[in-house]
Parts: sequence; structure tokens; C-alpha cells
Amino acid sequence: MKLRRLLSCMMALLLVCSLPLTAFAAEYDLAQGSVTVNATETGQTVTHGTNEAVADDAPVITQSNNETPTTNTVTIHAEAGTTANVTLDGVNIVTGGAAIQTSGDGNVTIELDGTNTVQSGDMRAGVEKNNGGNLIITNTDEVTTDDPGSLSATGGRYGAGIGGGNGKDGSNITISGSAEVTATGGVSGAGIGGGWGRYGSDLTVSGDAQVKAQGGVSYFDSRYTTSHGAGAAIGNGGGGALTSSDVSSTLTGKEANVTVDALEEGWIAKYAPGADMDSATPNSMTYKGETGVTTSENVTLVPEKAPTCIEEGHTAGFQCGNDQVSVETLQTVDHSYGDYTSDNNATCTSDGTKSRACIWCQESDPVTIPDPGTMLRHSFTNYISNNDATYEKDGTKTAKCDHPGCDATDTITDPGTRLPAPLYHVVGKDGKSVSCETERKDGVLTITVEEDSASLTGYLGGIQALSAQGIDTIVFVTNGVTSTFALADLLAAMTAGDSYTLTHDGESVTFTLATGTDISSILK
Repeated sequence: MKLRRLLSCMMALLLVCSLPLTAFAAEYDLAQGSVTVNATETGQTVTHGTNEAVADDAPVITQSNNETPTTNTVTIHAEAGTTANVTLDGVNIVTGGAAIQTSGDGNVTIELDGTNTVQSGDMRAGVEKNNGGNLIITNTDEVTTDDPGSLSATGGRYGAGIGGGNGKDGSNITISGSAEVTATGGVSGAGIGGGWGRYGSDLTVSGDAQVKAQGGVSYFDSRYTTSHGAGAAIGNGGGGALTSSDVSSTLTGKEANVTVDALEEGWIAKYAPGADMDSATPNSMTYKGETGVTTSENVTLVPEKAPTCIEEGHTAGFQCGNDQVSVETLQTVDHSYGDYTSDNNATCTSDGTKSRACIWCQESDPVTIPDPGTMLRHSFTNYISNNDATYEKDGTKTAKCDHPGCDATDTITDPGTRLPAPLYHVVGKDGKSVSCETERKDGVLTITVEEDSASLTGYLGGIQALSAQGIDTIVFVTNGVTSTFALADLLAAMTAGDSYTLTHDGESVTFTLATGTDISSILK
């Protein structure tokens, strides 16, 4: 809340407490009726709608529901030797008459709070100056986003944005402080200055004020075959004169000189008639540069540049030769992180994480978050044989999980690796192989070992193979002992995967299967 608003409330409270005050500052809602301010030698009064006039030296004119324009108006009268003071705080006026008009021989000061917009009807100026003294439009408070202290004034046909109506002058206007003013003349009216056919002069801009001015476009009246030229941005209306004795030789409004000696951080931009002042390049800029107040016609727009974490930005503004006007540096800002993406670090035992990086510098956010549902399933592809196949069954093969860091393994059968069964095998008493002599003749395989003790062993597959080769009898001979058996009898006693052992130990003979079954009865 602005200081004056606070003082207004405090003074009103004092009145309620019956303290002796003769004038106070109050708010007047323009939506509830037009406002008339009258300054005389005895003080200033305010009339609101149909209410009686009340003494008020510093009225604040507001407007509830200002998104919708009101047709109610503001009239300010100042008698000679007096100054009328009014604050506009967020008004939005669109009317067929004059939105704001002044009168009398005194001075008028309009303080700007918030955002104010006024638009008048034909023949009238947006802010119509009819008072003989000075018209001062100012903003004495700090500019903020919520409180820019701005005024946009648009005149009707033949009227200035700020200044004279049709056929009326518009002089002795001051824009000061931190006021932001946009003035647009109606057809053939000046932005700031005279209405059609009249002049405007003695405009002063000072302090940090920012002014955008644009004269109205030219107009051709076919009824009278008469052209009404375009108004100046600041100066005379179309076909007017810069002074009361200097009549223009053309129908186009002439620009007036502007007093800018006290201009500090402010500036004045003049636009061509009909230009879009929000996007077009001004025809000229007046500002205070390194060498003092300068007017430049070499103007280009400086687009806004957002700051990043690695580079300063700046506001939008103007480039005038080597000078930048209304371009404010924006300091670097914190990192701006983009969307989270997976870190692809899930394992077979836990979900992974996801992280994000700054969209400007790509620096990673030090904080990561879980990436649920990303836990990997084991993947086994590189199986390696365990070399554990036997004569009875295939061996196995084992693979380690493909994912890094996972030690899980999977072991499966290694099909087709079962060892081929030997036809037979001869070992000594110590279980080690011993040499032997063999002879095949007429279906008889004779195996002779020069040992006192030895064993003949074999598997069902070996016996089946020998039988297929035409052997029907095996004779096993050691020192002093001979054993004979028919393959058919042994095959009848064995089952799949079975093995046999025929042992000579000196003169002792045993013949058993792997299951321990004694099959000595098949020996001959």
C-alpha cells in the first residue's frame, strides 16, 4: 500500500475519532459516479456522483471492477493562483466526452498510481487540458510490477491524446517523476499537444519519466474535399501551427521542441501515426546519454533477454547509436532444471535412479530420485560347460548374469555331452589301468592279463556294442584263473546305465553289477 493511501486511511480514522480536521484524503470509486475536483483560494473540494461536495486536499480516484471500462469521468477545476491535486489509481474510462478534463486559470497535478487507461470521444482529448496554468502528470513513488504508475491516454477524432480537443491548443504540460505515459492522438490530433488545426508547445519531461507519443493519422473528408493531416507525436495537430503566429504550410502536424534539461533516467519515444507502439520502432528517441540529453533517429529495438545461471540478461529497450535506453541488466538466476531422465543404473537387485540437468549449463542436479519399476531381470546368455559329463548322463553348463555387478548364476543341462561308453576296461588291484592282450576269434573275445589280480569292468553300452560287432562270448584270463560268460546272459541281467565288474584275486573270482547284485551264476 502506498504511503499516501496509508495516510488517507489514518486521516479518515482521525475524523471518525472527531479530531479537528478541515480536509482529508479519501478514495472515490469512479464506478459509483463521476468525480469533480474544485480548487479555490479557500481549499479544495470533491463532488462524487450526486453527493454533496466535501473538503479533500488529496483525493484518490479509484475504480472497482476496472477490467470493464466506465463512462463516468473526472473533471478538475483550478482557479487562478491555486493548484488542484488528484491521484488516479487504476481507472479505466471509455466515454463519448472527455475522459479527464481540466479547466480554470490555475495549475493541475495528477499523481499516477497503478495502471490507468482513458479514451475520449470525437473532438475531445484523452486528457483534455483547458486550464490556463500548468498540467503536471507525475509519479512520485517507486515503480513496481504491481504499481507501475502509468497512464495511457487516447484522444477521439481531432483530439490529442493529452492536450487540446478539436481546435484547441495543448501547451504547458509537464511529465515528471517516474510516470509512464503513452499518448495517442485521434485522427489529426497530436499525441501530446494540440487538437486538429492547433498547436502544442512548452512540453517538459524530467526525472525518470517515460513517454511514448504518437499523433493521429490523416483524414480526408469527402463532403468538403478537405484533408486533415496527421498530427505530430508531440506538437501541433494536423494543419496546425507551432505558435499562434506560425501557420504550417502543410497539413501534417509539426513537432514541437520539448524541454528535457532535467531528464535523468527517463526518455521520450516518438512514433509514426498509426504505428503499433508495443512493437514498432520509434522514429526518434530523446534520452540522457553519456554526452548529455540526446535525440537520435538511429533507433532499433532491443529484445528482452532472459538471464540464465551463466549469463546476465536484460529488459527490452532501445538501441540509439552506441547507447542503450531503458535496457536494465537482469542478474543471473539459479539453475533451471529440465525433466528427469533415467540414469540407466538399475540392477538385478534394486531399482535405478533418475536425474536432471540444468537446461542452460547442463550441470546435474545433485539430488537424484528413485526410478521405480526399473529393476532388471537376470539375463543368462554366455553358458560355459562344467565338463562334468559321465557315461551315464549329459554334463551341465553354467552362465553368469550378463548385468554388471550381478553375481547370480544359472546352471542347466548341457545336452549331447554324455561320454560314449567304453567297450570294456581292465584295472589292477589298485584300480589303475593295466595292460592286456586281446584276441577275437569265432565270436569269442579273449582278454589276457599277466597279473595275479585284475578286474574287467564295463557298461551296458559297451556290451551292446560288442554284441553288435559279432562277439557273443568273453573270456577273461589272469595268472591261474579263467572266467567265461555269454554276452546274452550279461545283457539279460543288466538295465540301462548299469555296469559290471568281473574280479580275479588270485584264485578267487567275483562277478557283480554296480547295484551289488551277484551274477557269478552266468559264468561258465
